[in-house]
Amino acid sequence: MASVPRWVKRAAHNLDNQFDKVAEKLHRLSGDNSRIHITPYMGYGNREKVHLRGRAFRRYNVPFATETDSRWMNLRNLVRRFVTHEFANASVRIDYAGETYETTTDDEGYIHLTVEPPEAAETFTDATYTLQVAAADRQHTAPVLVVPDNASFAVISDIDDTILQTEVTKLLNMIRNTLFHNALTRMPLPGVAAFYRALQRGTTEDGFNPVYYVSNGVWNMHDLLTHFFQIRGIPRGPLFLRDAGITEDIFGVDVDHKINAIRHLMTLHPDLPFILIGDSGEKDAMIYAEVVREFPGRIPAVYIRDVDPEGQGSKRDFRVLALVDELKNYGTDILLISDTIAAAKDAITRGYLPPESLPAIVEATERDIIG
Repeated sequence: MASVPRWVKRAAHNLDNQFDKVAEKLHRLSGDNSRIHITPYMGYGNREKVHLRGRAFRRYNVPFATETDSRWMNLRNLVRRFVTHEFANASVRIDYAGETYETTTDDEGYIHLTVEPPEAAETFTDATYTLQVAAADRQHTAPVLVVPDNASFAVISDIDDTILQTEVTKLLNMIRNTLFHNALTRMPLPGVAAFYRALQRGTTEDGFNPVYYVSNGVWNMHDLLTHFFQIRGIPRGPLFLRDAGITEDIFGVDVDHKINAIRHLMTLHPDLPFILIGDSGEKDAMIYAEVVREFPGRIPAVYIRDVDPEGQGSKRDFRVLALVDELKNYGTDILLISDTIAAAKDAITRGYLPPESLPAIVEATERDIIG
C-alpha cells in the first residue's frame, strides 16, 4: 500500500492542533471546570534526576470497571477515554519528597518536569499533583521510581501480545478484545506476571530490577492498563505510551516512539545491562535490533514471543531468526520463544533468575492457561 504523503500528514496534524485550540477557548469561556481531570503518570529516574509526568484534560467520567460490565458499557467507557480535550497552560503544583514544584502543562496538556531526587530516596515515593483550577478533579498521587544502587539489570517490555492478549495479527479478535473488554476481563499472556515479578526481584532476596513498559498504545488507555497490571499482579513500572492526537505517526506504527523511549532509558541508566521483551506480531524485533546496534554490549538478551508458535517457518519467524547471527556480533542473543516458561528457563541459565523461581513460574503459567 502506498504511503501517505508527508504534506497530508502535516496538514492533518496542523488541523488537529487548530481544532484543539478552538475547543479549549470555548471550554474556558464556558467556565465549566467540572470535567477537568489531572492524571499523574508514574515518575522515574536515577540518583541524579527524576522525571515527573502527567496530563490535564477534559473528559467524561469513566467509572471503575467491574466483571459484570456489559460489552456496551465497556465500549461506552472506551469512547469516553478518547473523547477528550487537553487542558493546556494549566498551573500544576507537585509535592514530592518534601519539596514543592510549580509547572504548567504544555500545548497537549502534558506535564514534564525534571528534578533532583532526595539524597536518600526510597525506591518508590509518592508525588502529589494538584491542578490549580477551581471545581476540577484536581488532586491525585502517583509513585516515583528511583532505581536503587543494587539493581543488576533493567527490563523493557512491550505490552500488546507480550503481556496483554490483544491478538494484533487477527483483526476481528483485536477489535473484540479492545472494544468490548475492560481491565478485569482482558487476559494476560500465561505466566507473564510471575515471570516479570521474578525478573524484578532477581537473584537476591532484597534485589530490585526496574521494569519499564514501552508500547505503541496511547495515553488514553493509561487507567485501563494500570488497573490491569494491578489486578493481574504485574510489577508496577513506568509506562511510555503515545499521544492519541493526529500526528505524522498516526498513519502507521510509530517506530521512532519506541526507539526514542528505549534510547532515553538506556542513557538514563548507563551502567545497567538491559533485557528487552516483545513479540513477533509487529516490529519489535526490528526495533530492538536497531537499539542493539546503537548500544553494543548493553543488551545481552532479547526475548521475542512467537505469536503463532504452531506456524513454524512463518514470515514473522524468519524476520526474527534472520537477526540471530548479526546481533551476536553486538553481544546480544535474540531468542524466539514459544511461551513464558521457555523465557524463564533461558533467564535462569543466564543468571538473571535463581533456579528455585522456575516452579512458581510454571505453576502460574499452567494456571493462567486453564483460566
